[in-house]
Amino acid sequence: MRIYLFLILLSLMSCNALKTLTNGETDLSEEFFQGGNVQSLRDGLVSFWRFDETGSTSNRSDVNGLNDLIHNIGAITSASGKRGNSINCTSIDSSNRFSLNSSNGMSFGNNTDFTISFWIYLKNFNAGDKIADFSSGFNISLSGSSDITFWANATTTSTTIATGSWNHFVFSIQRSTGVSIFRNGVFQGYTANVTNGQNYLDSTFSICSDIAWTPNVDANMDSFGIWNRNLSQEEIDALYNGNNDLD
Repeated sequence: MRIYLFLILLSLMSCNALKTLTNGETDLSEEFFQGGNVQSLRDGLVSFWRFDETGSTSNRSDVNGLNDLIHNIGAITSASGKRGNSINCTSIDSSNRFSLNSSNGMSFGNNTDFTISFWIYLKNFNAGDKIADFSSGFNISLSGSSDITFWANATTTSTTIATGSWNHFVFSIQRSTGVSIFRNGVFQGYTANVTNGQNYLDSTFSICSDIAWTPNVDANMDSFGIWNRNLSQEEIDALYNGNNDLD
């Protein structure tokens, strides 16, 4: 028993010593020392909706408390999500909708990079359906026969999306170069699209449909986040694998 305790103590001392000697830069992942979660995902976070609320007339709260989605009209249902509950986009139309109570931080002016991340369970593919629509001039929608597409500045960036399963997507917008897409943590492609000098100031923003609330996408959505910066591969992996404190 004494030998066993001694070995545990020695192991802990070795890890701490190694981190101290290298000023924290070790081969051991930093999240090991932080309870397994990548803490940096809080940096530059504009809004993150878990969609864990239940009830057909419940608001969906932003973890930052800035941009809660407010229930306005009709009954919008929840469903089983990738993590906890999700929002049932199929229940949203011109008579059933959410809107922002404000647009705090929804300003990607001039040269501000930004990132959009979410889980989606697509039930049926209908080209043209909007997954997210921003009144200032960009959106995420379904296109072609099996693509999910980011549109901005008359330029599209696409990858495929499957029906009948949960998939995680990250759209990373670098204003001076272009747009990158990640599906389930894996880089899918890049399109050059310079949007420097364009102000994306969103007072109107919708999830699951266009800004007129129709047509809605036939899907469930979960863990929708927006950042005013680009995310690292480690952060994208953390969103996909669940080792974060947001969802």
